[in-house]
Amino acid sequence: MPSLRELGWTEFFQEQLEDIPDSSALPARVSIEHQDRYTIVGPEGVRDAHLTGRLLQEANCGGPRPATGDWIAAMPDGPICHVFRRKTAFQRLSPRGKLQVISANIDRVFIVTSCNAEFNIRRIERYLSAVSQSGAQPALVLTKIDLCDDPSAYRNKLGAIAGDTPISMVVTPTGEGLEGLEQVLGPGLSIALVGSSGVGKSTLANALMGEEKFATAAIRGQDAKGRHTTTRRELVLLPDSRGALIDTPGMRELQLSSDVDDQQQAFADILKLAESCQFRDCAHRSEPGCAVRGSVESSRLTNFQRIAQETRATSKARRRAQKVAHRGSTRKRSKKAGR
Repeated sequence: MPSLRELGWTEFFQEQLEDIPDSSALPARVSIEHQDRYTIVGPEGVRDAHLTGRLLQEANCGGPRPATGDWIAAMPDGPICHVFRRKTAFQRLSPRGKLQVISANIDRVFIVTSCNAEFNIRRIERYLSAVSQSGAQPALVLTKIDLCDDPSAYRNKLGAIAGDTPISMVVTPTGEGLEGLEQVLGPGLSIALVGSSGVGKSTLANALMGEEKFATAAIRGQDAKGRHTTTRRELVLLPDSRGALIDTPGMRELQLSSDVDDQQQAFADILKLAESCQFRDCAHRSEPGCAVRGSVESSRLTNFQRIAQETRATSKARRRAQKVAHRGSTRKRSKKAGR
């Protein structure tokens, strides 16, 4: 059975042990989410568990709900009674406007894209922004280079926006290029794979695992779009103490979830130019003395502005929803107190 350290346990979580209400509860990590039921893994093995009634009620009122990669504490052969604070979280807003944690407590995110019609540089900028918000470190992985006449053209497009983010080019069937990814793996590290359906995430995961752990399928020939062969987020341990890996379903829409100015990974050049703008709050549209407009590709600037506007709006909506949920939970407590 894996040790806590092999699963990613660090001093950050060790310091939280005193917050556990019951000293007999045992730390473990969420491997799979099944709505309000979870598969957890720890030194005691793998098993299913559910939240205590208190945690479930808190989750339904806006409190923490465990996600794949979260650390929890559970009673021996019993329910989950505690959720540890997260070190990092890769998340998005769902189509319904709810915050969705894709993977928690990850150290590095492999943003996977491919050398075909699926390649979309503006979408990659969104992924880089989301990773910046998560607190994890990004890496770009370009797949299917053996099926393309000029993979260097795709590599150059990534290089134009990547900044210091490392870029790997891989041929997963042969293992070519995997050595670059292996260098960032290691005991206790957690890696998440993200990207659209059909880019080869599950094939890459299988290559790193050394076995056919995850299902794969062919893409559509006319547009290179893939089918959702991965239907859930799942944490697995890589062999030879090389860390933990989370494979995720494909995402074509990635609505960002924070108004924090964390776009350095995707838009470092724009943010640097903006320091020379005449006005500190320059929106880079029609303001005089703008150092960005005209110095950056128009589609890239438009994407930067769209993401900034979107994250501000969604963050305000989240704060309003949290206030409503807080008022609702306060009314429930008041009714109970009056009985």
